[in-house]
Amino acid sequence: MKKNGFMRFNLLKDKRMALGLSQKAVADKIGISQQHWDRYEKGYPIPLDKIISVSKVLNIAKWDLLPVEFKPEESFDKKRLTTIIISIEKLIIEKKLHFLPEQKAKLILLLYEKFSKNPSNDNITQNISEIITDLITKKTA
Repeated sequence: MKKNGFMRFNLLKDKRMALGLSQKAVADKIGISQQHWDRYEKGYPIPLDKIISVSKVLNIAKWDLLPVEFKPEESFDKKRLTTIIISIEKLIIEKKLHFLPEQKAKLILLLYEKFSKNPSNDNITQNISEIITDLITKKTA
């Protein structure tokens, strides 16, 4: 697995220690093993489905934990990205899909770019559902 180059040196460890928490305590609160948490502190990417938990437990902005391909640009729309991520996560759970974190990241980036080109698109959630259903149909065909 490739390390996440954007992760600030010791950000997770410094925050954890400032809160007086052990690696095991943080891992338990997030629902992962201490070994997985140790990897995150060493710079390995945090899966998208764990970013919100880590953000809440350590009081770190979600945006600081996202993979490098999601670092904000000047015209970055946090609300749009949040809507896309939540919609994808709901569909994955609802349809019991299996995506690797890298696959989710690519899908989110693709959809963000698509919806950024058409900012008048009001029903992002419905369109994402249609796109993912179409992708699933193509995969199984």
